Amino acid sequence: MKLPFGFEIRKKALIASPSITILKRDSPAIFTKANQESYVQDGFKKNPNVFSIVSLIARECAKARFLLYEYKGGKKIKVPEHDIYTLIDRPNPLQGRSEFIESLIAFKLICGNSYLHMAFPDLGMNAGIPLELSVLFPTLIDKIEFVNGLPANYIYKNTYRGQKVPAAEIIHFKYFNPTPGSGGFGMSPIQAGLAPVTESNEQGEQSVKMLQNGGPPGFLSVADSNVELLEPQALKIEEDINKNKYND
Repeated sequence: MKLPFGFEIRKKALIASPSITILKRDSPAIFTKANQESYVQDGFKKNPNVFSIVSLIARECAKARFLLYEYKGGKKIKVPEHDIYTLIDRPNPLQGRSEFIESLIAFKLICGNSYLHMAFPDLGMNAGIPLELSVLFPTLIDKIEFVNGLPANYIYKNTYRGQKVPAAEIIHFKYFNPTPGSGGFGMSPIQAGLAPVTESNEQGEQSVKMLQNGGPPGFLSVADSNVELLEPQALKIEEDINKNKYND
C-alpha cells in the first residue's frame, strides 16, 4: 500500500494483527554542527567524498621533499646536509616524515587549523633548538590566550584541567576566518560546505534505512502480506496523513 506526501513506513513484526508506524516528515533542515569535532566525525570520518579529497591532497603533500638553501654573496646555494633534514625525516618517536606531513596538512584541511608543537631544551648548547616535532589535535585546543594582542598560550585539553602550552612552542597554521571574535582560530573549508556534506551523509543514511526497512520511503510494508489492515488502523493512517498535510 503506497502512501502520499512522502511519509515513511517502517516494517514491524506482527503478533496478532499488523503493527504500523508512521515516521512524520522532518522539521526544517538541520545541518552538521559547525565545530571542530563535527568536522572530524561528520565531515572526514563519515563522508567518503571529504575523506577522499583530504586524503589525496595530504598524501600528495607528504611526498614532497624539503630542501634547505642559504644565500652567499647574493647567490642561493643548496645546503646538502643539516639537522633540519634529520628532524623532518624523524620528527618524533611515533611518526616518520610522510605521516607527520600528512597529519599536519589533513588537520588544516579538515578543521581549518593545524598546530605544530616544537619540543626543545631551555638550557644548554641546544637551548631553543627544536629536537622533536609533533602535531597536536585541533579538537583538543580549547582556547588561545592573548596578551597585548598576540597569542601567549594555547589551552590544550589533554588533561582534566587543560595544559597551557606557550605560544613560543607552537606554529599555528590556519585558514583565513572572516568571523569577528573567532578567538584566533581559522575557518574550516568544511564549514563552507555544510549543506552538501549534510545532504551526502543523509542520503547515505536514508539508503541504508531503505534497505533495512525492506522498501523505499512512501510505501506501507508489513511482515505478513496475507494480513490486511484493520479498519481502525487504516483510519489512523489516513488521520495522521491529513493532519500532517494541513499542518505544513
